[in-house]
Parts: sequence; structure tokens; C-alpha cells
Amino acid sequence: MTSQLALMNSVAVALASDSAVTIGSKTFDGAKKIFRLESNPKIGFMISGVASYTPCDVTWERVIRLFDMSIQQEFSTVKECVDMFIEYVSKEKVLLPNSENSISLQYDLINFVEKFIRPEQKRLFQEAVKEMSGDLYTEFEGLDSHVDKKIGVEIERFHVMIKRLIEGLSEEEEFEHKRIMKNHLETVNKASELFCEKHDLSKSHEKKIYEIMAYHLCAQPALEKHYNWRDFTNVVIAGFGSRNITPELHELKVGAIIDEKVGAFYYADSHCIRIRKDLKDTGELNYPETDKEMYSASAFIIPYAQIDELQNILNGIHPQFEKNYLRTQIPSNLKNVVTESIITQIKETPGIGPTTLDKIHQSITESHEELEDAIRSEIAQGSAHWKAKTRRQNFRNSTKFMDSVQLAKFAKKIVTIEAEVAYYSNLRNRSVGGEIVVAYITMEDGMIFV
Repeated sequence: MTSQLALMNSVAVALASDSAVTIGSKTFDGAKKIFRLESNPKIGFMISGVASYTPCDVTWERVIRLFDMSIQQEFSTVKECVDMFIEYVSKEKVLLPNSENSISLQYDLINFVEKFIRPEQKRLFQEAVKEMSGDLYTEFEGLDSHVDKKIGVEIERFHVMIKRLIEGLSEEEEFEHKRIMKNHLETVNKASELFCEKHDLSKSHEKKIYEIMAYHLCAQPALEKHYNWRDFTNVVIAGFGSRNITPELHELKVGAIIDEKVGAFYYADSHCIRIRKDLKDTGELNYPETDKEMYSASAFIIPYAQIDELQNILNGIHPQFEKNYLRTQIPSNLKNVVTESIITQIKETPGIGPTTLDKIHQSITESHEELEDAIRSEIAQGSAHWKAKTRRQNFRNSTKFMDSVQLAKFAKKIVTIEAEVAYYSNLRNRSVGGEIVVAYITMEDGMIFV
């Protein structure tokens, strides 16, 4: 994992990243994740996630350097650089996809199915049996087949669901699935074969696993913003073009190629500094209304990669607390508490008998879902206001007045705190750490490593 942060105001962009990289179960320091374009020194790159360009498994440092050497011009905007970068990497012969693209998809498909079917339970059970005295398989006849049967039931359940989804495809969707699968028959076939081999599953399961994987590959080819089943690299490109008077920041997600029409690159968020139109504009974050628009604000604080602890610092609410309590448990519990409180109060109200009380109780019970939704909505609105317009905005207000050096120091401080929190809260694996590398970019000085 990685901890990264981008700070941006009208003066500069600051990029900060840890230097730890996890390979297998080991973590190493010294990984390079921030790069400057020598041809356009006012533009910088920052990467997190997969350390190489997945379609051919070439390191991002080499990909960026090849692109840098190919440039014959100064970019007028950062967006122009982004577009040319995508075009170059997608068409450059030495970076064309090879067997690594298929291998990556096989790995992702296997991991995806494992999350739903959880076949590792069989291995865990067998390991537990070995630790016990006696021969449980002899003592409990049919125990081994029972474990296999349970996995088979999960595969069948998942397969039935996928079959229903396939039956519901429109003619256009069915055509698109066939078009995408035309190039991935061997990939999916190999993935299903390896899956069954890995978990000691019979040939009868292999066809079902194949159909599950094939449907999912075609139905979910994109690298979505909030949920994704594939390994990918997050690429941040920020700075100034020759016509940029204030900086821009663009984010790309890059993974294995599923659809040749789309390629490996997916646009994510773009950010620009907003020029105020009136005194009522306090520099708060404005959300884009269309895909072509950018997020705009007077300043930005944007965390990347392992962001939960960073978001906790910046928003004042931990994302896991929000997910596990504010959105689920608290609304449900409040609904029950409010219902019980209302009924108790009504019981003590003179003139209300058992029959009327039962009707009121039934009416409230029938409205439980609406009541819970209303509570959840109020909590969500309060949480959003606190995060975006109160605490986060206070940080933005400070950030928008900082000079380039102050931005760099602030970025380094936040990433350092996050790295320390991640380290001490996860004793089993130090996946964030090493030297914190920081650079700032201004229109006057270009990209400077601090």
C-alpha cells in the first residue's frame, strides 16, 4: 500500500508520497513514485497501486521516461499532456500488450471469484483437522464430502445468479459481451482451470466457474471510481502548461486491457482552481455536473492510495466508522429506540386504550423503513456538512494562502502522520513508510524536490 497526498492552490501544487513498496509479504523502502518531465519541467507525475504498466509489465518510471524522451513540444495545458500521454503509451510498439495482460486478468478473475465462493475454507478446515487428535474423517464418515459439497453449493448459487443476469441481457449487451470475449477465451479458460486446480475442484465445477468469470469480465470491464475488482495503478498528472495561469490536476486509473476500444486508461477526477465570481463564493468544493467538467475550489487537499487515516485527519470522521456505524448500525438502532420511546410515551397518555395503542404501534412498525431512511438521511447530511463545509473547508482556507514551500511542508507532515498511524495500527505488515518524498510545482520554478 501507499500513502500519498496532493495539495493545490492558485500558487502551486505539492505532491507527497511515502517510498514503501510491498512485494508479496515483504515491504521495501526506496520506491520512486514521483517523477518530473524534463521536457516540460512544470508538470509532474505521481503513481500509486501497481508499480508497472500492467498490459506489458514495464515499470512506470521507464514508461514515463520513454514518454518524456518522445516529447517535442511544450504543452499548453496539463490536459493536453494527459491526452498525449495516453495516446503515446497506447500506441508505442515496445509497450503493446503481451501475455502479461492475460496473466493479470487471470489473477484478478481468480481473486474475484474467491471473494464470493471462499474456497479457502476447505484448506483452513483441513489444516484444523490435522491439528486435532484422532482421525476425524474416519470417525465422522462423509465429513470430507460434506466440505466439498458446501463449496459446490456456493458455486451453484453464484452460477444460478449469473445465468439469470445473462438471460436478462439485451441484444446490444449480448453483442458487446461476445465482442469482448472474442479476445479473452483463452484467458478465462485458463483462469477457470487454474482456479479449480488451486482449490482441488472437479471438472464439473470448471464450466460453471468459466461462465461466472466470462460474464463478469464482460459486464464489469471498466475501472470504476469507488469499486473495482481489478488491480490498477492510480496516475496523478499535475502542474502548469504554458497557458495555465493556475495549476491543474488530473487522475487516471490504468489496468489490464479488457476492451480494446477503451484500452488500459480510464479518466477519473480532474481538479482546477476556481476564480471567484462574487463575494458569496467562499472557495468551497464544487462538484462537476457532467463528465467533462472538473472539481473546482480555491484549494485542494486530495489523498490517494491508503486514504482512510488521511480522510480521518482531514474530515474528522473515520471512513470505517461512517460505513459501519453512521450508515448502518446507528440508523437501525435509533429507529428502534425512537419507536420504543414513542410507544412508552403514548402508553402514559390518558385516554389512549390498548386498541388505539396497537393501531399506533402497527402504523409506526409499518413505517420502520421510511423512519430508518429519514434518520440515515439526516445523519448523512450532517456528516457531509461537517466534512465538506466545516472541517475540510478549514483546511482548504489555510491551504489557499500557503506559498509553495509551506504547501510542501504541510503535505509532508500529513503523509508522515498517516504513515505512522498505518504502521502502529497494523503490527503484522508495515505496508506504508520509508522516506517521505515531497515536490512542489510552480509556474515560475517548475518542479522542485524538497
